[in-house]
Amino acid sequence: MSNIFDLHTSEAYKAVKYPVRVVVPGQIVFTLLSVLFFLFFLFPKPNLSPTDFSPADALGLFLVCISVNVWFLFFWMFYLLRLRHVPEPLRLDEVWQYVQKGGQVNAANYLDLAAVELFYKADLYARRKNIAVDPIVLLHGYLKTRRSDFMFSRMLINKTDFEKSVEIIVNSQFQRKPDETMHGAAFDAVVLAALEDAAQKKYHFITLDVVVRAIVARDMTIQKIFFDFGVKKDDVMNVSEWEEHYHFEHEVAKPFLFNFRGVKGLADDWVYGYTLTLDAYAHDIAVHSLESAEHTHIHAKEDEIGQVETILAQSGRNNVVLIGEAGVGKKSVVAGFAQRILYGTTLPPLKHKRLVELDVNRVLARSRDAASAIALFEKILAECERAGNVILVIDNLDHVIGPQRREQLGAVDFSSVLIPHLQSEHFQLIALTDPGSFHAHIEAVPSVAVLLSKVEVPELNEAETLEILEDIAPKLERRSGLFISYFALAEVVSAAGSFIQNVPFPEKAISLLSEVLSYVSSHALIGNVVTQDHVTEVISKKTGIPLGRIEGEEKAKLLNMEELLHNRIIGQDQAVKHVAAALRRIRSGITERKRPIGTFLFLGPTGVGKTETAKALAAVYFGSDERMIRLDMTEYQEAASINRLIGNADTAAEAQFANAIRENPFSLVVLDELEKAHPNVMNLFLQILDEGRLTDAFEKKVSFKNTIIIATSNAGAEFIREYVKTGQNLSSIATRLLEHLMKSSIFKPEFLNRFDATIVFSPLTMDEVKQIAALMLRGLAARLENKGYVVTMEDALADEAAKRGFDQIFGARELRRFIQEKLENVIADRIIKGEYKEGDTISLTVTDLT
Repeated sequence: MSNIFDLHTSEAYKAVKYPVRVVVPGQIVFTLLSVLFFLFFLFPKPNLSPTDFSPADALGLFLVCISVNVWFLFFWMFYLLRLRHVPEPLRLDEVWQYVQKGGQVNAANYLDLAAVELFYKADLYARRKNIAVDPIVLLHGYLKTRRSDFMFSRMLINKTDFEKSVEIIVNSQFQRKPDETMHGAAFDAVVLAALEDAAQKKYHFITLDVVVRAIVARDMTIQKIFFDFGVKKDDVMNVSEWEEHYHFEHEVAKPFLFNFRGVKGLADDWVYGYTLTLDAYAHDIAVHSLESAEHTHIHAKEDEIGQVETILAQSGRNNVVLIGEAGVGKKSVVAGFAQRILYGTTLPPLKHKRLVELDVNRVLARSRDAASAIALFEKILAECERAGNVILVIDNLDHVIGPQRREQLGAVDFSSVLIPHLQSEHFQLIALTDPGSFHAHIEAVPSVAVLLSKVEVPELNEAETLEILEDIAPKLERRSGLFISYFALAEVVSAAGSFIQNVPFPEKAISLLSEVLSYVSSHALIGNVVTQDHVTEVISKKTGIPLGRIEGEEKAKLLNMEELLHNRIIGQDQAVKHVAAALRRIRSGITERKRPIGTFLFLGPTGVGKTETAKALAAVYFGSDERMIRLDMTEYQEAASINRLIGNADTAAEAQFANAIRENPFSLVVLDELEKAHPNVMNLFLQILDEGRLTDAFEKKVSFKNTIIIATSNAGAEFIREYVKTGQNLSSIATRLLEHLMKSSIFKPEFLNRFDATIVFSPLTMDEVKQIAALMLRGLAARLENKGYVVTMEDALADEAAKRGFDQIFGARELRRFIQEKLENVIADRIIKGEYKEGDTISLTVTDLT
């Protein structure tokens, strides 16, 4: 393509090559001169000398200045109306298909003015330096444009320093040989990539930001420069798209007639019926301007708005129910539809319609009883039907529909009144509800459900949510006086998606961004720039999850995790090592974020420390035992017990486990005695281990990406004991144990393969039992000392307790019971009897164990 990329023959080049920048300053200068000469003409100097300006001279110069100004005016009009008005070329998707088939085109003909200016500056610079125009030269040209300021400020890059880095590389370029072309293979690759990108986006022209993205995507050297400034390629791409949207939304002048969109005719509503009662209990849906925060949600819901429009424009009975969780943007769909009606861009059957939202609570509040409420509701619906131009909107329709409403005190079921109107061709309704309520209440009345066309309003993904935040950021900046960096917005979306589960996108991201802005404003931080660190500070305080830079106490805790865990766990080095490594992986940010932080299967006899290891982990790293969600799987042996985990939509049973994860997304999940769970429950956890998420009975998703899952099992305990007696190491035991468990059909192979590690806990040795006994006794002494007693212990007490209290079958649990029976119970009785008082010394000896 390089041999036919001819910028000078393109139509847009004419608008760039002329010195139009001197027109406006020239007009100002000559306007001032014309005023000055006109004043000389009106107020001539008395007693003029031969060398002074005469009134005739002043008038002549005034006319000259006016003539030049008129010429400037005509040239500016010619520039705006002819030179800048580039005829729209062929569709870019057709051009791209032609190029793919081997055709050649002059890509310069498809550039917009800003892109032409970029190539023009790069060409001039390259000719002056006698070098080829390659991607780094194009980037240098982009840095000279005003629009580049937006990108670099949002990425918090010092543009001057960045430009110096680019110039160093440009100056190291080889001089172009006389027979060498200006455009090489790298240049061709950029132009082709820009053409392809613009064609896929269905643009009319190859825009400036499309060219910038192609430059960055195709040149590793440029990516390295950005990386040296702390910015990745994907970040540059996202900020470039943000700048493009911002430019066309806020900086490009709108056509004059754009200001008259939405202006209704004087008698547009006169041909329709009056709605006096409706107007008393409802309000017209407001259409927000481009500058309002509400307008931004509409961009992300164009598909749903189109579905609503298509359904309502059909002939016959057509009513819509929008189904989606609270916060996903159902009202944004309604607002977007109202905007199309106001601007006249909707389908012909829907023009001149009124979109009116009924306040059902006001209807109920102003009614004496259920009968009067139903009568008032019927009157409002009848007015809507007679008017002929009303589309009624009812939020939370499930609150007034369904057989359950008839049984609730103070509730009203409007279904019998609503059905006849839904069947009418002159009545239209847009109802809003959530999936659970739709199934529980509206579908429970089939005669209503069959008259409503469903439109699902899904939760936005992270990319769509980021676009919304980028849209509202300038408006929030004007309100707060802060500057929001791109990395702050990206971190808001990422953190909201990871750590806030009970609210959908985009609401949770917008709420979190508002909290961050309030935090920065209240702390009066230097520069008033909102950064990624501010977001991590807010989310850490909000959730208790350690985020951001690894420093101070947390750094020491991570590096010494094994030692800290061994303060509570005796032996079991392999288990401690695996768990500590998992925590370091997630905190360093190198682990895969689609699955849980770590998934472990602890196998071993009872009482060897499997559950205690999990408790120690929760206390040491998660900060509290409350961060541990423990499920005793012996309680989930029946098929129906799965309802306790994910709920039951039919009986409205609460999803206890799913809700616990939503409330504490950063937690440790312990599945005790997993082998005793029902197969259906096992299959549920198979999905969690593999995908890091589940969907409960109410169709709400739960993420396990920030959990550590530890399953414990006593299966194969006797197998472990027998092999330990032979003196074999644990690694060889683990392999044979897994084979034994699969052959015995205790666990399926696909289930065992989902764990990051299967850790075998060996039976405790006598030395380990003595250490555990000492640990338990120190814990008892610490509790007594906290109550104000002084405790002394005989040196041989721990060894003797280990010998008498330990049982090889029940492990350390039997030792704990022995200490409770022989020491704790006796001390408790004496304290209650008054034999021990605060400040007394309690001596614990071997004889106390008898």
